[in-house]
Amino acid sequence: MDKSVSPLGVNRPIRALLTMLSVSAITASVVVGSSPAFGNEGRAAARVDIVVQGGGIVDPADVTELSVILRADETGLLGAGEIVLRLTESRFTSEEQIRRFLAGESNPVFSEVATAQTPDVPQLESRELPLALGADLWDFRLPKDEPTNSSEPPRRQAGVFGIEVTYSHPSNMTPALRKLAGRQVIVVIPEDLVIPRANIAPIVTLTTAADGGVTLRPEELQALTIAGGAVDVVTAAVRTHPATIAIDSRITASITALGDQAPPESLAWASALGTVGLAQFGLPWADADPLGSLEIDTLTYARLGEYPWIHGDAVTNDDLETLATRSASAVLVSSNSIPSDRAVVTIGQARVIRVDAQLSALATDALQAPTPLEAEADMQRAQGLIAYRALTGNQEILIFSTGRLPATAIAPRIDAVLGRLVSMPVSNSVAVPLTVAPTEILTSVLGTANPREYREFVTRVRELWEGDVTFATIASDPEGSVFGRWTRYQALLSSTWRENPNGLATEWERAKEDSRDFRNSVRIEQGSAITVLSDQTSLPVTVVNNLPSDVVVILAVRPTTGILAVETPHVRLTIPPGDAMRALIPVQSLANGTVPVEFALFSAGGEPVGETVTIPVTIRAGWEGIISIGLAVVVGGTFAFGLIRAIQRRRGDQRATASGDEVSA
Repeated sequence: MDKSVSPLGVNRPIRALLTMLSVSAITASVVVGSSPAFGNEGRAAARVDIVVQGGGIVDPADVTELSVILRADETGLLGAGEIVLRLTESRFTSEEQIRRFLAGESNPVFSEVATAQTPDVPQLESRELPLALGADLWDFRLPKDEPTNSSEPPRRQAGVFGIEVTYSHPSNMTPALRKLAGRQVIVVIPEDLVIPRANIAPIVTLTTAADGGVTLRPEELQALTIAGGAVDVVTAAVRTHPATIAIDSRITASITALGDQAPPESLAWASALGTVGLAQFGLPWADADPLGSLEIDTLTYARLGEYPWIHGDAVTNDDLETLATRSASAVLVSSNSIPSDRAVVTIGQARVIRVDAQLSALATDALQAPTPLEAEADMQRAQGLIAYRALTGNQEILIFSTGRLPATAIAPRIDAVLGRLVSMPVSNSVAVPLTVAPTEILTSVLGTANPREYREFVTRVRELWEGDVTFATIASDPEGSVFGRWTRYQALLSSTWRENPNGLATEWERAKEDSRDFRNSVRIEQGSAITVLSDQTSLPVTVVNNLPSDVVVILAVRPTTGILAVETPHVRLTIPPGDAMRALIPVQSLANGTVPVEFALFSAGGEPVGETVTIPVTIRAGWEGIISIGLAVVVGGTFAFGLIRAIQRRRGDQRATASGDEVSA
């Protein structure tokens, strides 16, 4: 069993100094790292953690080397203080004990095994403190079994132990930084002991950011699938370290929609996708929450795939029944909702695949850890759970996710983390049992309700979608007008928003604005003020249709006062796609003055369409005759004046001619 190399690159050469200064029950040796390691802000909370050298599996006959990691966050300095290391008195006797220990929900019996002083840790920096524990710690914790054959030497047992480190400095300025604690597990296996491997089935999700709810543009696809792009890197990791891959349908649908116009890199990636991984299954658009999608899906548009994967722990028996009737071959559900450790169970009519929530969280933490050393700490906690199953011979498959995050978020470390998982000396990577028969029948899930804020958000998304659907009923092809908008709302329920709440808030505002624009695609143009000079006339109104389909609307005209009467207050209009129609509304003026007239559109069912437009109409009833007479007088006077002038000019010419004749005579 090779326990000297860690795939995350955190092992160091054995230090002679540490070997000489190995500690037993209550002594410790400490060497402070000379150069600081800087963490990023992705998981920047101050913490203290432990990494066991040699990959987390130790031989009880050897010195156990540890590294204690202290990291300060943006809240301030971790002053020079004290760390205390405590080891459980006995090995864990159940998997549940390990889970509760790592979650901080139990306090087993500890013994103090080391203390040390720590240096100052400046803000946003970390320090590593190497420690060494003597082999005699395991003498009473792992006694040797008496051999059944007297000719054989006694053999030491194996076990999984818990270790806790606490940092304290009462004078730190920030109260939360005065005491920190971290927990780790140590797997102790004698070198000559051969143990079986536990079956694990990691799921790598291949998703993209869900912004816009539209297919990816060619340049986006190229950036993702080009050599070194996020999707290419994640795919290569799964090809190197076999696992099950779950593929976002937005990626494949985008390539399909572009066809031959898709980037060559994307076409090459898609053509080789079928050979990647131990198994594959599709995810809904942007890995949208299946139950949230069902909640807003008033037109049965949701394509949840053959293996819908529930977000979080909120699920009921009725939800499972609904998914089963929607052609789900199996439903992936969090272990927090399944009262069993079996990989595949039956609940009602649904076949349920158990996804281990704690292992999924540890793998996700490793992918987002600021440094490789802290990622290794997360992996060793996961290894402790896997090792216990190996030591007890439990062959049930441990299914877990490596983080339901966009490919861009997991690409930097997916190869190292996935490689670490599948190469553990205690693990055997297998495919997710998508088609395996259940091994247990359960009566119910343990699911809880989603938080109130999430339920309210889903309700608001549904209301927005329903408003768009209602608006689309004015089109001759309502489904064609609204179908392309479904993914816009489904994308709001994407798993990729979990780590980006600010991005979701921005996307929600965009969705509301986009909905307003969509519902304003059929509208009344805001005209200028109208002046009416006769008792009876027509008001001109222009209605625009920007939808790709004919629309039928009812134009309603309502004067706000009684000085104007509308002969036909409701006019049915059919407007061609991408066109505008000018309607003339007959009216009769009853008195002079100015009246605001409201113009509104309604569907055939009476639902309002777009916004009401108000146009002021000024009435000058009776002025038409006066103006006509005035114009007639002006025109007639001008004509008469011109005629008189012409006659006078002619007479003048005649007199001038006569005078000339007389002079000549």
